[in-house]
Amino acid sequence: MRYAIFLTACLFAGFCFGQSPEERKRLLDPRNYANGMTFVDDAELQIRGSDISKYTVLDTAWLVALYRYRHPYSSKRRKEDGERMKLEIGKRITAFYSRDLYETDSLYTIYNRGISANNCACMVYARREQGYFEVINRMPFRSDAAILVEDSDMPEWRIGTEEMIVLGYRCLRATAFYCGREWVVWFTYEIPVAAGPWKLCNLPGLILRAEDGTGDYIFECEALQHDKSLIRKYEWHYTRMKKNAWLAFEKRMYMAPFSLFGENTLIKKSKKGGRLDDTWTIPYNPIELE
Repeated sequence: MRYAIFLTACLFAGFCFGQSPEERKRLLDPRNYANGMTFVDDAELQIRGSDISKYTVLDTAWLVALYRYRHPYSSKRRKEDGERMKLEIGKRITAFYSRDLYETDSLYTIYNRGISANNCACMVYARREQGYFEVINRMPFRSDAAILVEDSDMPEWRIGTEEMIVLGYRCLRATAFYCGREWVVWFTYEIPVAAGPWKLCNLPGLILRAEDGTGDYIFECEALQHDKSLIRKYEWHYTRMKKNAWLAFEKRMYMAPFSLFGENTLIKKSKKGGRLDDTWTIPYNPIELE
């Protein structure tokens, strides 16, 4: 509860700074800030490593699909490389998350919390028996803090007749308008599980490739593994939000990232060293538009 109040207070706080030489000098002195000074990349919402040593086991995966995820926030790596993602498929639950971010988490200690640049900050658990998603959106610039959103909105697909071979599997084309974007996916009846990357599921076969209508978001399966693994939910500090509230909050984080810190922190650019204030914004092009 205290954390939710903190988020709300930071989110809507407004700040006003003077422009005189004396005032500028004061604003650049970290001794004048209760929370000290931090350096950030002003072009992204950086995700810090989190403790993954404590967790609850939700299910056991019998199949694991590895994907490459290309998205607008992956500008720092070559676009063709994308981000490494993992889909764990259990009998009751699937989990989809960033393998790159998991590697940062695996190095976490109280002395080294690491920073993961431009990685997918959400984990999607599909609870198939109950028919809803549990989406965990990790808070930028913080460790072990996340927003939990439940969503029962499933894509409704139109299955076509076009075929494509992906990883040696015969796939059919399907389309849907979902979360504000047009999606084209390729799924295979040869793996009869209603699963796929992110929240793209609800077809009579595994989705091996997906792309939105703008080409901004692309998921491509590059390997399948039959090794068993535990599907885990980590013991972090969760704040629950309705989906509409989360979408508004997410937009605010990009439009006004300064509000995540507030006036008690001196925020400086990690490269050029300039001070960031309430005019700071970050390019915003979310996978969910509605």
